Amino acid sequence: MVTATSNQPASSWSFAELSPAETQYLTHGYHRYPAKFIPQLVRQLVEEYSMPGDRICDPFGGCGTTLVEAKLANRLSFGYDINPVAVMITRTKITAIYPEALSKRSAYWKDELEKSAHVTEEISLPPNSDRLLYWFGETNLKRLIQIKSILNKETDPAIRRFFFCCLSHVLKNCSYWLTTSTKPQKDREKIPESPDNAFVSHLSRMIRRNAEFYEEIQKFKPDEPPAFMYKADAQHLPVPANCVDLVVTSPPYSTSYEYPDIHQLTALLFGFCETLRDFREGFIGCKTGDLHRDEDLTDSKASKAIARLRIADARLGDAINSYFVDMNHVYSEMYRVLRKGKRACIVIGDTELRGVQIPNAEVAIHQMRKVGFVLEKKIQRPVPGRVLAPYRDKHNGRFTSAGNSEAKKIYSHEYILILRKK
Repeated sequence: MVTATSNQPASSWSFAELSPAETQYLTHGYHRYPAKFIPQLVRQLVEEYSMPGDRICDPFGGCGTTLVEAKLANRLSFGYDINPVAVMITRTKITAIYPEALSKRSAYWKDELEKSAHVTEEISLPPNSDRLLYWFGETNLKRLIQIKSILNKETDPAIRRFFFCCLSHVLKNCSYWLTTSTKPQKDREKIPESPDNAFVSHLSRMIRRNAEFYEEIQKFKPDEPPAFMYKADAQHLPVPANCVDLVVTSPPYSTSYEYPDIHQLTALLFGFCETLRDFREGFIGCKTGDLHRDEDLTDSKASKAIARLRIADARLGDAINSYFVDMNHVYSEMYRVLRKGKRACIVIGDTELRGVQIPNAEVAIHQMRKVGFVLEKKIQRPVPGRVLAPYRDKHNGRFTSAGNSEAKKIYSHEYILILRKK
């Protein structure tokens, strides 16, 4: 069993030897997603702290890395996320489709798409399409709407979702979104890729990955370990008390990523929301909406950081306060659903905003102890830059690239917190 203190990095948890491609095996490469778990890290936690047949829960399911790895390790799993885009991606990634059936349906619909490209028809734009036009331009937007409409005729729900996940992944390529940026930045010099070319190319990759995943899952037949993904708020998990054997999750870091902004192309094109403002509602760590300004955190380190931030930016300070209040509710839910003696494994890093260090890991430990957890380990995990860029923007604290003139290299490590329910 690997151990480490907060002052002694655990190199065995860094997976520095892995290339980005080696973290994208099987279905993990279906869809881009910022700050994804390294699947090898999840597998190590799952195998060390659970047994085959145990129930694994990820309250911040994201793109489903925990659920995929739990399934491959013969554990039942269920995940939750407030983001409908994340739910769609994860449900696709945890579903192994019979390869022959998928190949036949893919060939049929590729032929239908090719036929439709040569047919002139009037494509109606959806209401409130200004933002979609801003990103795609009229020609690509109309073709994307047409492709989605054609694929929506697929009668097999799993295969239809597979196609939609593929289309969602290529939207950035087909838009004026700056290729090298995670956050929404328009590149007026960019020549967007053809939706047909982008879709067909990525579909071929996904079909190969599905076949590999299907073959892996066959070893569990006839009792394939089930995995479920639901849209839900991590502060209010629809899970009975004392039924989970292990929690493995990576919470959103305070204001690091604005997931509603990052996934706006899919959310708007697929009709998950009418406006971006609607889409932002309910996300933890989002700087917009109603903020909890009056709730006492009782954590001195958090309170000091928030006070310093409020001097520079009152609303940013309120947003960090709101984030910690929400996370306190999440940790209470984790404690409620776990069985006695079982563990929660939290992967989290600190942030820096306006020159103020935000001690996310220490605050998480304080809050989890307060609800009843016992800290067993705090592992400092080096973060190799080849897997996750260790740069943040000096002003807003978000992940960025080394090429950003405002970039500061501060994300050299994160923490794996192992806590046990008494």
